[in-house]
Amino acid sequence: MAATSSLERLLRTVRSQESKDRAHGDELDLEIARLERERVGIDARLERHKAIQSKLEVHAATKSQLETDIAQLDEDIRKQCEKYRDFSDGSLLKKVFRSEQPLIRPLISQREAKLRSLRDLEIREPGLFDEIDAEDIYLPESTPSDDGSGDVDHGGDRGSSTTDDPPDTIDEQAVKVLPRQSAPNHKIQKKRRRSQREDTPRKVSRLADRTIDISIFFQDGKSKHRIFRANGDEENWWIVWCKEHSMTFTTKNPLAGAGKHLHSDRHGSMDKSNETALAHLGYKVLNCNPQLAEENNLALDAELENRGSHAPHKSKWHITVSGGGDDGTADFVPEAHVEKPMKRRADTSSQAVLDPIPGHIYLAWISQDFRGAFCLPLPPTVEGTGDAELQAHTEDLVEEMKKEPPACYTMRNGRFVWAKDYEDHGSRVQERQHPVVIINNDNRTKWTRAWIPAKNLREVGETDPSLHFVANRSAVLRELERRNRQDEGSPVAGLGEGQTSGVQGTGNGDPEIKTQLSVNEDNPQPAAEPDTAGESPTPDRSRGRQGSAFSTRRPEDKNSATCYPSFRGSTTATVTDESVGGENKALRRFSIKIGELLT
Repeated sequence: MAATSSLERLLRTVRSQESKDRAHGDELDLEIARLERERVGIDARLERHKAIQSKLEVHAATKSQLETDIAQLDEDIRKQCEKYRDFSDGSLLKKVFRSEQPLIRPLISQREAKLRSLRDLEIREPGLFDEIDAEDIYLPESTPSDDGSGDVDHGGDRGSSTTDDPPDTIDEQAVKVLPRQSAPNHKIQKKRRRSQREDTPRKVSRLADRTIDISIFFQDGKSKHRIFRANGDEENWWIVWCKEHSMTFTTKNPLAGAGKHLHSDRHGSMDKSNETALAHLGYKVLNCNPQLAEENNLALDAELENRGSHAPHKSKWHITVSGGGDDGTADFVPEAHVEKPMKRRADTSSQAVLDPIPGHIYLAWISQDFRGAFCLPLPPTVEGTGDAELQAHTEDLVEEMKKEPPACYTMRNGRFVWAKDYEDHGSRVQERQHPVVIINNDNRTKWTRAWIPAKNLREVGETDPSLHFVANRSAVLRELERRNRQDEGSPVAGLGEGQTSGVQGTGNGDPEIKTQLSVNEDNPQPAAEPDTAGESPTPDRSRGRQGSAFSTRRPEDKNSATCYPSFRGSTTATVTDESVGGENKALRRFSIKIGELLT
């Protein structure tokens, strides 16, 4: 009896295992079938890519031939027209022109026909790129996690650095959107024209196919996307994400930010309604519930709050500048170091400021808006500021340099020096990152600290026409007037030129600071420069008489509160109303001279 019971249990165990094996086998068969379908799909996509490749080759060859033909026709027309250049007799010129006109007219007609064909090719060019994107092979992509690349919209279509890779989509399909055709440029015929791809609305995947699991971007209590309901839909949860520009939208109303982004030039000024934003940038969030959505958004709010106004140097510095005339202001938010070269109207590499001097006013060019903003380089020591607001920025800078300095600095013998390739005449000398404070507006407490590459800094010239594109020039003027009133009201204001008011050290390690002020509305004279001792980590600098902003500590101070490079040298600021706008005819000049700042 016991043997029979044991045998039955064994049989039940075997049957159960067989059932599990069959179920597992069915799962494997389904997975194999799925992989086979995917392989077939990939093979089909590869075939389509080969077909598209041949189209591109034909397109490129045709375009190149048209450009060559147009160039040859231009040369033939030029040779025919050269015959009239030396004729001063109008009647003779007219006679020659009549005789040559039958020869020139066919050339011009051929040229116009070639140009029309070239324009037709360029109009169809974005469609080829879109066809490539639409038939692109789907590969698993990294998901929006906290790894530090990409843009986040915090409102007003402004970007700030986070690390957000595009969300994984399910069977992403492309829907055709008619490209917006830009008018041809008749001025440039021999050059390859810029592709209209950036100005053309992209093909977008169907809204129903764009999905992402909440566990992909909400991990370890951190998130970079705001989850929301849309259009009265009480069933689904959504995020918005621009895959093309790697931008998330973290405002309380992310659809509004996404709509502004679509309405920008990046997407060809598309409609900015919530429906359009959701249709083009919306992703349905899977496995989400009200509790998870609330936790996600609270984590995002905490992250944004902790980021604060002083972002670390590794985050980008992005600026959006209003175009409102002379009273335009600049509003800055953090975005990552931009390593790509600055886009300007001309090459200004020779004007790069390799060693900005604290106290001088410089022009920082911001590539995203093609405009500039005035800035003040930060002194490298807390004691060297002489200003409560700037001291707070410098204290933050000191802490940041201790934790994670930019790549252009390296620690040597207890102080920072320029890293390899960033020294004078180094291959990356123009990529040096300098800490500055951007004069955003009249509220000095809201000035923003930023890292600006040397190649994006310029000295302020009084007749520089680019100053008309500087948004914060009025705020700078008001700040300079405030400085002037403050200095005129100080005891040193009554001293004549060459007199000095000394502020001696207190004996507790504070540096000796000497201040000299010279004000002359008609003939300003800069104060005499003191001797600047100390060896610069980049000794061969072309900065005139001002000396270096970095120098060797004089002796090594093991108890120093800062590990940022010590500073020794004078700083002089000379600014005029002309140099920041030119609207005020009464020229006011003043120079402020701060003596030696020692650690």
